[in-house]
Amino acid sequence: RAGHLNSEFGILFARVCCYKPRALQLCSKMLQRALRLSPSAENMCALGQVASMEGSLDLATRMFRDAGKANPSSIAALEGMILVQVLEGQIDDAVAQIELLQVMGGESDGLNDSQDEQDAESLSPEVMLLQAEIVVRESKKGGSDQVSSVNRHVEQLDKCRDAHLRRLLRWRTSGGGRQEQYAGTQGVTSAVLEQPFGPLGDIVEQNPDFLLQVAM
Repeated sequence: RAGHLNSEFGILFARVCCYKPRALQLCSKMLQRALRLSPSAENMCALGQVASMEGSLDLATRMFRDAGKANPSSIAALEGMILVQVLEGQIDDAVAQIELLQVMGGESDGLNDSQDEQDAESLSPEVMLLQAEIVVRESKKGGSDQVSSVNRHVEQLDKCRDAHLRRLLRWRTSGGGRQEQYAGTQGVTSAVLEQPFGPLGDIVEQNPDFLLQVAM
């Protein structure tokens, strides 16, 4: 139970702390404690996410890789590696990993869905936000029309926002039940517990820090 509490509060405060260094340091300590008590792939991903927010990319990389080894089917671990690749400027590798996620998600989609719908449903809002960041970074390299890049960036942010709100609505209509961690519909910091976060669950699902990134 202590491990669960540390995981829950570490995830919760990381999502509302506005990247404050002291708050992230405390979140990291809670998640490290949770990982010692329960060395699960989910806790590794949670610590990796906070490490990436702190700028500790070596630790983030190690956590996401370890999570992938602990659970090869973890979408969260793969999404975490994409996050680190974007932050490190490894854009080609990140794009390749995103295409892999789309293929993995497309295999389980309906045959009558359009390709755009399949791609949208196979990616989490967090990855969609990374796609928007990739557009910006590629435009800075030159070789692409600036107006076109801005339009693509805004369009991707709109898709990201809509996907996040759809996920929040699904969570609320399900009565607060968690999404399956390995279905690709939940971000890299989800915790696998029967009833995590209690009445604070809605705040966690809203993820204010994530919405702030989208708005910026």
